[in-house]
Amino acid sequence: MKVKDSIIVIRKAILCHIKNPEIRQFLYGLLSYEMISYIFFGVFTAIIDYCVYAFLSVLGMNVMFSNALSWLCAVIFSFSTNRRWVFKMGFDNIKDVLHSFNKFVCARFATLIMTEVMLLIAQLAAFNIYRTKIFAMILTVIINYIISKLFIFK
Repeated sequence: MKVKDSIIVIRKAILCHIKNPEIRQFLYGLLSYEMISYIFFGVFTAIIDYCVYAFLSVLGMNVMFSNALSWLCAVIFSFSTNRRWVFKMGFDNIKDVLHSFNKFVCARFATLIMTEVMLLIAQLAAFNIYRTKIFAMILTVIINYIISKLFIFK
């Protein structure tokens, strides 16, 4: 059974128990192939981001620099998976790929700045930087999906 077929079966099994049409429609959108694959690859992106960040931080690297390097690794992974499997974008030439990658990086840069500011505040306020990083990652996933869907992989 293909992944898309599995998602359809799971979606039908869940939705058959929901009687409210508004909730059914909302869940139908949340359980789409695109959303489930975005979440799937988003989890791996988050794991890459967090593991690189934690590894570099444990080695004693500056928190902000660790975050920037982990962000770079996550962006490269995320672009390739989002382009190919989530939003299923094909490109005719390298120019199209680079143009989309440029837009992708610019959008992700905004969430990098947000995370950097949150980590700086966490350091100054003596908050747990690892919990702060996880909270920032959750916000980042939501913001990045919206930006990717509306502006990059339309």
